[in-house]
Amino acid sequence: MLGKVFKDWPRDSFYILTGAIGGVEIDYKNGLFKPESDPEVYLEHANGCLKRLQVDYVDFFSLGFTARRESVFFEPLLNALQKFKAQGKTRYLSIGTHSFEPEAIRAAADTGVFDVVTVAYNFRKTNLAEIDAAIEYARGKGLGIIAMKTMAGA
Repeated sequence: MLGKVFKDWPRDSFYILTGAIGGVEIDYKNGLFKPESDPEVYLEHANGCLKRLQVDYVDFFSLGFTARRESVFFEPLLNALQKFKAQGKTRYLSIGTHSFEPEAIRAAADTGVFDVVTVAYNFRKTNLAEIDAAIEYARGKGLGIIAMKTMAGA
């Protein structure tokens, strides 16, 4: 649906943030990607996003459900993302985090790979002080932050 809209607009007149989850196996409880994750399948799904959106590149490509430091640094997916960016298919790499946010934000800043973190940030979070400290740490390293779920479903 969005691809049909975008195809008639000049590509420099809008921004796209998207991601893919195909090929990614997640241990949600512990915030980790499982070894069964398949970076080639992940890239197939990432390329599928571009095809469905009818664009050559997206502005931000995000690895969702990233939580623990180990998941941010998970080499198979990190390498796949770097390959996707090197091919010119995204301008910026991002993670999306809904849990263990301070750890994920700091890890993303430490990779030197990610440009942006999309973080769940709202009045229902019980760890806002820790998230704020992590955001300040990330800001010091030049990492962008995009707040999501700001209304917490309210």
